[in-house]
Amino acid sequence: MSNNYKNKNILIIGGSFGIGEALCCELSELGANLAISARSKDKINNLCFKLSGDHLAIPCDILKRTDLQNLQKEIFQKWQKIDLIIFCAGAYQPMNLENFNIKEAKNILDINFVSFFDFIDVFLPDFKKEKIKHLAVISSVAGYFGMPNSLSYGASKAGLSHLTESLYYELKKYQTKVQLINPAFVKTRLTDKNDFKMPGIISSQKAAKIIIKKLPKKQFEIAFPWVFIFAIKMLCHFSFLRRFLLYK
Repeated sequence: MSNNYKNKNILIIGGSFGIGEALCCELSELGANLAISARSKDKINNLCFKLSGDHLAIPCDILKRTDLQNLQKEIFQKWQKIDLIIFCAGAYQPMNLENFNIKEAKNILDINFVSFFDFIDVFLPDFKKEKIKHLAVISSVAGYFGMPNSLSYGASKAGLSHLTESLYYELKKYQTKVQLINPAFVKTRLTDKNDFKMPGIISSQKAAKIIIKKLPKKQFEIAFPWVFIFAIKMLCHFSFLRRFLLYK
């Protein structure tokens, strides 16, 4: 596996916590050159300090276009090309009509979905110059269909998944491989907000290992764990059963 990542230039957007942080740890052990981006300068600096290898820590608030422009500028001052970008920035808050908060709902949409448009716009010249070989986007199975307590998060991930699949077709002409990553429940500071049982929940470290193993493959969607994904996809096809089980 190390042959797939050794000396590769990899940008991880949202690398300070959860799956993003776990990916940084795993990829550094495999010999990758990392550029780690997140809002917290101290967090990514500390992460780079503890990782093996010489990595870039570039603070970036993806809601600020100037930060994205600075991220793009700094990276291409150091690297001639990017072998892989993993977009894993995200926000989550359980939300239903009883605790609905329009400000929080819009913030989740901005972070999980709208910011990705700004990222694409800023890096589009580099895609067109074929300087970005591979783009992987972490979405969620919550985007498969509407679920309880997911008024904003589910909608944001559905939009992100849709956009990523569109890019799969659009970026082929620029020789960029595009993959969509749809995890189920992964233990992070975000899922710690849930007060219900999460079937098949796995650690962020295990999630990172699965992603790293599957990124070199040709498949468009990387979804896991497979047993839970199989059940969810069956519910996608049988809407009457989904509504009975989830909304009864």
